[in-house]
Amino acid sequence: MTKLKTRPVLLAAIAAVTLTIFLAILLAIPPRKKTLPLPFDTNNYVASSIYDPFALPANPSLRQRVTVAIYKWANRRQLEHPDPDLTTFGALTAPGTPVEIGCNSCSQASGIRYFMPIGVAVAMVPFTVSTPMKGGAYIAGFEKAMTNAPIDCLNTATGKHEPQQLVLIRFPAQRAVLVLPQGEAAEFQRTNAAGR
Repeated sequence: MTKLKTRPVLLAAIAAVTLTIFLAILLAIPPRKKTLPLPFDTNNYVASSIYDPFALPANPSLRQRVTVAIYKWANRRQLEHPDPDLTTFGALTAPGTPVEIGCNSCSQASGIRYFMPIGVAVAMVPFTVSTPMKGGAYIAGFEKAMTNAPIDCLNTATGKHEPQQLVLIRFPAQRAVLVLPQGEAAEFQRTNAAGR
């Protein structure tokens, strides 16, 4: 008889402890930082995207739902409070990397968005990695490879590739980088004082 009376008390205690731990975790999460609007129209540019590796299977169980929710929470927290060195990139043996793909990788590690014209997005950067790299080194290396030498960018008006020197215009408050050919970058900076 006493086992039956103690069981609801035990379940209530477990529920109270679980709720307390859940609330402690929620209170430990730092508040989201508000991002300022960008000083340019993003519709004119291709934006880097962040890959979400955590997708639910068809007809997921409760355990799968909870597991994916925890992983998504941790991934979102990583993007809101990034530490690029928590990401490791494997070796790249291809002769080049498309600008958009490389910028997507940089966004995944740092949480910084990259914007570029379509002609720049399809350009190939001569960037290869022979050994695995931490995220910070990968980002620095890829950005250096983008800006080091002229890259064959697509001229959308003529449909031909032309060598262009790329420039990175940073917007630290908005956590964004605008990747432009040198001529367009000079015009952008002349008409817009917000970028550095």
